[in-house]
Amino acid sequence: MTCTLCAVILSSCGKKLDHTLDYTTEDYVQADLSAAKGTDISSQDIFKGILSDGWVYYSNLADKQKLTKIKTDGSGKTTLTPDNRCSVIGIQDGYIYFNDGGDSFYGIYKMKTDGKDKTKIIGGSKDYETKGFYLKDEWVYYTDDGVNDYSIFRVKLDGSNKTRLNKGSYNHIIGNGDYIYYIDIQSRSLCRMKLDGSDKTTLYNHNTADFQVCGDYIYVLNAIKDASEGTHEGDGNLYRIKLDGSDKQLIKNNLIQNFSISGDWLCYNQLSSTDNNHELVAEKLDGSDKTSFGNKGNLSEVLIAGNYLYYRGVNTDAHKFVRNNIHK
Repeated sequence: MTCTLCAVILSSCGKKLDHTLDYTTEDYVQADLSAAKGTDISSQDIFKGILSDGWVYYSNLADKQKLTKIKTDGSGKTTLTPDNRCSVIGIQDGYIYFNDGGDSFYGIYKMKTDGKDKTKIIGGSKDYETKGFYLKDEWVYYTDDGVNDYSIFRVKLDGSNKTRLNKGSYNHIIGNGDYIYYIDIQSRSLCRMKLDGSDKTTLYNHNTADFQVCGDYIYVLNAIKDASEGTHEGDGNLYRIKLDGSDKQLIKNNLIQNFSISGDWLCYNQLSSTDNNHELVAEKLDGSDKTSFGNKGNLSEVLIAGNYLYYRGVNTDAHKFVRNNIHK
C-alpha cells in the first residue's frame, strides 16, 4: 500500500517519480537499521526527499533547508542552490522542480539536476507566494498564499496557462491520480476535485486537522479543540473513508494529536483524557503488534519510515528528531 502524506512534500507515494522518502541521509545511504533505541539524531540531516537515477534530492534541514543531492552510496554530496528554505516538488525529464523561499517569498522554480539553468516558473513576490504542490505531467498544482488567499491554481511547467481552479481558502493539498484533495479552511471539511477544477465534492464535513491518502482509502484526523472549550465528541478521532468519501470507519478514538502511516504501520501521539500526558504508539493498522514508547510530550510531527519511527517536540529545531525502532 502506498500512502501520500498531507505535507508540502508528498511521502511514500510512487506517482511518476521513482520513490519519495522520509529518512535521514545516513539511514538511506548506509542502510543502517541497527541503531540503538531512542537515539538522538539531531546532528544528522533529516530530509524529505526524492530518489531518482541513483541520487537523492532533498531539503537539507541542517543547512538552512538548502536544496542538496547525494548519491545513494553516500558520495557526491552537492549543494545545488545557495538559497534557503527550499523544498522538492518533483523530478521530471531531467529537471528538478522545487519551492524556493530564498528571496523571502516562496516561488516555484525548475533547474537541471546538476544545478544549472535555474528558472522561475511562478510566484516569489509579496503578493504571490506558493505553498502545497502536486506535479503531474505538464502541470504543477499549488495554493497561493498571497493576495489570492490560498486559492488553488495550476500552471504549466514553462510558466504559461496559469489557471485558478478553485476560489477560496484551502490548504493541505494532496494530489492522487486525477484528483486534488484539500482542506477547506473555512469549513474545515475535506474536499476533492478533478485536475481541471471540475467535480468539486465534499468528502468529509467535520473538523479536519490532517489526512493521508493510502491506496484506496483516506485516513482523516479530527482536530482536538482548545482545552478551554472543553472536550467534544469525536475530538482526535482517526477515521478511514474511501476515496469517494463513502464507507466511513472509526480507526482510533484516542484523542490523537498527529499520525503517520507507512505500509501496514500506523504511529500516533495521543493525549490523555485525564491530564496533559501524551503517549507515542506504533501498531499495525489491524491493531496488532502495538508498542508504546511512553510519554514524549507535545509533538509537532511524527513520521514512520522503514523500521523506524521519528518524532520531534513542538519547541525543538527543525532538524532535531529522535528515532526509535518500531519493533523496540
